[in-house]
Amino acid sequence: MRRNPHILSHGGRIIWPAVLRCALLALVGLVSAGGQNGLTKEEKERELQILSGQLSEDRRAFARERARATSSANDYFVQRLEKFERQAAAEGNYGMAIRMRDERLRILEDSVRADPASARQGKDSAIVLKPREAALYGSVTLKSSALQRWRTSKSNASWKLRGIKPGHYQVVATYACSSKVEESVGPNGLKIRERAGGQFTLGEQSNLIGSNDQLLTHQVLPTKDWNTDREALLGEIELNAANLTLQLDVVEVQALGLMHLKEIRLYPLARPASPSDSPALTPLREIRRSFVVALQRRLQPIRQRYLQRLEHLRAQAESNDDPVLIKAIDQAIGESSITDHP
Repeated sequence: MRRNPHILSHGGRIIWPAVLRCALLALVGLVSAGGQNGLTKEEKERELQILSGQLSEDRRAFARERARATSSANDYFVQRLEKFERQAAAEGNYGMAIRMRDERLRILEDSVRADPASARQGKDSAIVLKPREAALYGSVTLKSSALQRWRTSKSNASWKLRGIKPGHYQVVATYACSSKVEESVGPNGLKIRERAGGQFTLGEQSNLIGSNDQLLTHQVLPTKDWNTDREALLGEIELNAANLTLQLDVVEVQALGLMHLKEIRLYPLARPASPSDSPALTPLREIRRSFVVALQRRLQPIRQRYLQRLEHLRAQAESNDDPVLIKAIDQAIGESSITDHP
């Protein structure tokens, strides 16, 4: 029999050269790894398609559940508002009845409706704080008709108002705040996950003692991306002078910036005719508070179940080393924190 010159023998035993032994060991390792994973390339691609389809279905299911919970809470809220509206009108408290009606219509129409106006207010119209009319300080800049680059806690914007009607106003801000999560590598080699968002205050610029009581504080809520706007109800504020300055200050800000502010609107509310009407304001506040609590109570378990499903999918995506699917899951996790407010 002809002997292979590359294979040596000693006492009837075959001695494999070192290079050939290493190649055989590597082949055994590949076979072992393939057996542990148990998936061929085609099977892995099919599994990723299944995971991607499951993510889409989970997102649709979460949207449906949240919509049902919100709709149910809205219906109950509107019924209570209508009841108090009729009661206030029957008692002759028309200011309170108007407040209840306006709140009910806002919920039904899913937006606050008012006449357009500018910073110099017309009769019975809203006050609009426009980005181009703001005095800016710090890192904030005007770009594409929005105030952007809120990167430091000392940044602020202020608006001088002239000829406005003193009274109570409902404040609504329109802004965008991307829910996208960006990853970077820190100096120690660890991954850093960065987001946008933060907190700001809005109130009258004043040195008077107690002026901070008028500050409205708002936690910025995420939107789909920087091109998707949302209207956020900041609360109610009382303006006591015809000429004043309103200032927006950054309280805290995330690494990717606070928001892209498009505008702020102040909608006039009916002011109590006399001190005796003040106690009648309590029901509306109580209804709002109870609505927020009830809505969050309904949404919390829905969101928790959804997050559990997403974390399970993320673990599977990581085991398959699919960065595209992992990114999509992270985006879904970020979007899940977007909640509806009355």
